Order: sequence, then C-alpha cells, then structure tokens
Amino acid sequence: MHFQLASTSPTDISLSQQNVLFVTMMNLFFIFSSSVLFAQKIWSLAPFKSPLICASILSVTEGIASSSKAICLPPSGLGGGRLSPWLFWTIWSSRNQLIFNKKQTLAEDAYLLAITRAKEWQSANQTQSLPARIPDPLVIPRSHSIDPVCCTDAAWKTEGSACFGWICKDSRNQTIF
Repeated sequence: MHFQLASTSPTDISLSQQNVLFVTMMNLFFIFSSSVLFAQKIWSLAPFKSPLICASILSVTEGIASSSKAICLPPSGLGGGRLSPWLFWTIWSSRNQLIFNKKQTLAEDAYLLAITRAKEWQSANQTQSLPARIPDPLVIPRSHSIDPVCCTDAAWKTEGSACFGWICKDSRNQTIF
C-alpha cells in the first residue's frame, strides 16, 4: 500500500499520486483485498438498518458520509451510538497489524473488536446521573429528662380542609395524650 505520502502537503502531491492515494484509501476502507475482501466482510457483518454496499461507493468521502449515517440495530448493544468510526479504526489497525507485525486478523474478530471498542467508548463518555438522595428518617433522641416527646402529623385536602394529630409520650414511653 502506498502510504509514504503522509509527510507531504496536499498541494505537493501530483495527480498520479492523488490517484494512488485515492485508490489505496478506497481499497483499505472498503475493499482491503489482502485476504478475501476483508473490509467488505467487516462492513457486511455490521448490523445496520440498511447495509453498506461497498461496491457502490465511489469515493472515500462518500463512504465516510454513507457509513456515518448508518443506523445500528439493537443486536449490537450500542443503542444510539455510532459504529462506523470504530469499524474504520479497526480496519486501519488490522491493516497495520498485517503490514508491520505480520499478524492477520479475521474479519469476524475485527468486527467484534469494533463493537467492543464502541461500547467502551460509549460507557466511558456517558454522563451518569446520581440517584436522588433519600433523606434519613428523623430520629428523635430519647432524653432521660421528664420532658414529654410530642410527634405531630397533618394532612390537607385541596378543598381547603385539614386534619392534624398529636401524640405525646413521657420518658417511660407512656402515651400522655
């Protein structure tokens, strides 16, 4: 693959080099022909509502745009999360593993890795709301004095009437009234 162009600016690339870069990027992300159409297999495994047809993609830009609009179906476990960035990253890193470490990745394994990375990203970037704190019940300390402890309760109706009640107990927990 022809990736030695990374150090040059886009204005320095000749037309033939642009074509090589275009073909190379298309091959990488939507064909990756090194082992029976690796990238196409990964895209076909993705549980998108409408499958991404790699053969109909004419440019890398079109492929990125099409894949970013793809809606993941529930079996992925991603909810509203996006899978396409993680498929691109996995295809890229699988290619690097093949070229630099001579390690070939199965398309199925690469797909599962992309799903795993997408879920990890989603969970790491979720804002978690803390559950509402329920206040502890009011505990009235029992004193050893002879002062009574009085508890009250009240209720009211929207029509304007109300009810209330008291219960008072002495230090021996005997009801006074």
